[in-house]
Amino acid sequence: MAAIPPDRLTSLPAELLTKVLESLPVRETSRLRIISSEFRDFIDRSEEALARMIADCHSQRISNRLSWLIRIKDVSLLNILHHYSSYYGNMAFVTRFRGREWIIISVVQTTLDSKYPTLSSDDRTIVSSNVIDLWHHFADCHHWMHNRSASEESDQAYVNMKQNWELVEGWAALHALDDPMNNVAYLRAPLQDRNLLQGPRHTSKHGLPQYPITARNRLRGFGSSDVLRRSYSLLRERFRLPSPLVGGLGYCVKMQRGQDMVYITCTSTEPWKTALLQSPFRQAALLEEIFVF
Repeated sequence: MAAIPPDRLTSLPAELLTKVLESLPVRETSRLRIISSEFRDFIDRSEEALARMIADCHSQRISNRLSWLIRIKDVSLLNILHHYSSYYGNMAFVTRFRGREWIIISVVQTTLDSKYPTLSSDDRTIVSSNVIDLWHHFADCHHWMHNRSASEESDQAYVNMKQNWELVEGWAALHALDDPMNNVAYLRAPLQDRNLLQGPRHTSKHGLPQYPITARNRLRGFGSSDVLRRSYSLLRERFRLPSPLVGGLGYCVKMQRGQDMVYITCTSTEPWKTALLQSPFRQAALLEEIFVF
């Protein structure tokens, strides 16, 4: 970060200076303490108010993101895959389904419940089954397209995966999927947390991801019902976030440091004495790192 003359910052009116600090990441604001003792004192005096404003902004962003994710305008297979997969990539992440982990089951179930409550159980089963079948093609192709070696070019399994990939893209073209670059709502949500995510983006002609899938840390209950209750309480009461979907979409933290802070707080016998709950800035910094998956 370029050096900033102390007098140019400390001479600003307090209200304007506060606005400037609001726009910065929390860690950058904390680093500015070294500029001068006057600036350090101002930040220390304003810490609670600054942290609250930053936290409110990120709480709203996360809530909006969760609402956006569970609204699908049409229950077509390609729209479901496009809406979730092209942004996040791998959805085999959290919930248990037939011995494997499938977050998409809860995603589809929630969407069907909210958008099509009168859908018959048979139709619901058909839609869910078709989505999963297509997801198998999608995930397998994604793995082969990004993890193959030169010697696998002639392997029959790779040939099959390539054919399946062509099938997925063919279905996308057949369903005349909307161009995501012309969808303002679609663009806005990814841009809101573009600094928090790494991994796939919708870059192919039909919105299918072309980048390797990356692992992400989940903000979860750490194996104990008591700790699970504490972590949900932290989300709802301290951060005012909607409860995550049971067995489905939840909150993730990009950095391990943030994950560790949550773990210490949720497993402590005196959580109010932990570094996270003692520092408004740490809470705001954690909210900066939280995103919905």
